[in-house]
Amino acid sequence: MKSTQVDVDGILRSLGQTGFFHTSQCILICASLIVASTNSLFYIFYAITPEYRCKNLTEFQLNQYNISINEVSLKYDRCSIDIINRDEEITTGNQTLDCLNGYYYTTPVDKSIVSQWDLLCNSVGLAESTQMLYTFGQMVSGLLAPCLIEKFGRKSIRVLSHILLLVFNLIASYSPYYWLFTTMRFLIGGARELYFLSSLALVCELYPQEKRIMVSGIFMCTWGLFSSSLGLIAYLLKDYGWNTLFLFNTVISGYFLVDFFFLKESVRWLFANSKVKAAEKIIKQAAKQNKVDFDKVWSITSENTSQEVDGHMEETSLECRNGNSKVQQDVTTVAQHTQLQTEKESSLLVKLLAIFKSPYLRKVTIVVSIERAVNVSSWNSVFQMMEVFAGNIYLNSSVVALFEVFSNGIYSVLARR
Repeated sequence: MKSTQVDVDGILRSLGQTGFFHTSQCILICASLIVASTNSLFYIFYAITPEYRCKNLTEFQLNQYNISINEVSLKYDRCSIDIINRDEEITTGNQTLDCLNGYYYTTPVDKSIVSQWDLLCNSVGLAESTQMLYTFGQMVSGLLAPCLIEKFGRKSIRVLSHILLLVFNLIASYSPYYWLFTTMRFLIGGARELYFLSSLALVCELYPQEKRIMVSGIFMCTWGLFSSSLGLIAYLLKDYGWNTLFLFNTVISGYFLVDFFFLKESVRWLFANSKVKAAEKIIKQAAKQNKVDFDKVWSITSENTSQEVDGHMEETSLECRNGNSKVQQDVTTVAQHTQLQTEKESSLLVKLLAIFKSPYLRKVTIVVSIERAVNVSSWNSVFQMMEVFAGNIYLNSSVVALFEVFSNGIYSVLARR
C-alpha cells in the first residue's frame, strides 16, 4: 500500500490536529532545535580573537641577534618585534623580527581556538576556515540528506544525526590538533544538516498539506528563539575554556534518547514504503491520545483500497470484453517490471536533475536558491562578524537573532495569503 493509494492528509485531518498526539510530537521535534543553533552559531564565541602581542625575547636570543638593550629599543607589536636604534641619526641598525617565542595573550589561552593554536599573523584566516569547512559539510550533506531521509526514514536519520553530533562534538572538544578539530567541524556541519532537514520533514508531515506553511513557520520561529538564547548561554560559560561550548553541544545531543523512545516516524513515509502495520500502530496510538475513533480513521485507508480494487476490476472487465486481457496483462507486467528496473538503476545525479524537468519545481528551486544565497550573504554574514561590532557581543548576538523570529513570523503570514 503506497501513499498514493491512501489519503494520508485525510487520515491526519480525521485524527484532529490540536490533540495531545500532534501537540506532543511537535514539541518533541522543536524542543531540540537548540542543537542546530549551537552547532551553527557558537563559532562567534569560541573563535574570538583576544588582545595579543609578541612574547619577549630571551637573554639567549638577545645575544644571538647582537641586541644590546642599552643601545636599542624593543617594541613588541602584534606580529613583529621592532628593534629601533636609540640614536635617531642612525637608522641602518633598525631591524624587524617575527614573534620568535609565540604570543602573549591578555586572556587565558584556552578561551579561544585562536589563542589555543596561535591562529594569528602568518596563520591568520585558519580560524575562519573551520567555519568555512563546517558550511561546506552542510552543503555536501544538503545534497545527500534528502536521499537518505527518503530511504531510511525521518526518525532514523534524526536519531542517527543526534548520535553523530554527540560523538563529533566530544572529539572536537578534546582535539589536541588544529587539523583534527577542523575535520570534526566538517563532519559536524554534515550531521547538523541531516538533523535539521529530517526534523523539518517530520514536523511538516505531522500535519496535512494546508497546515504545513504555518507549522514550518512555528518551526523556524522556534529556531530563532533558541538562537537568541545563545548569547546568554555563552555568557554563563565565558569563564570556562572554548571546549566547554562543545561539551555543551555533546550534552544536548543526548536528546537522541528522547527521540528514540518517544518520537514517532512519519505516517506518510511509512505508507509510502508499504510499512502498513507500523503506520496502523502509530495511527491507533494517535487516535487514542486524541480521543477519536480509530476504526473511523482507519476506514479511510479501506475506502481508498476498495476504490482502487474496483478500478482494477473495471479495467479487467473491459479487457475481457475486448478479448485481449491476457496479452495486455503480460504487456503491463513487462512494462511495470521495466519501469522498476529503470528506477533502481537510475543514478543519484539523474534524481537530482529530475526537479528541473518540471517547470513548477524548476521555478521553486531557483527562487529558494536565490533566497538562501541572500540569507547566507546577509544575516549569516552579519552574525559571523559580530565580534567587530561595537557593544557587547553576547547582547548583540541575541538582538540580531530576534530579528529572525520577527521575519519568520512575517513569512508565515504572507505565505498563507
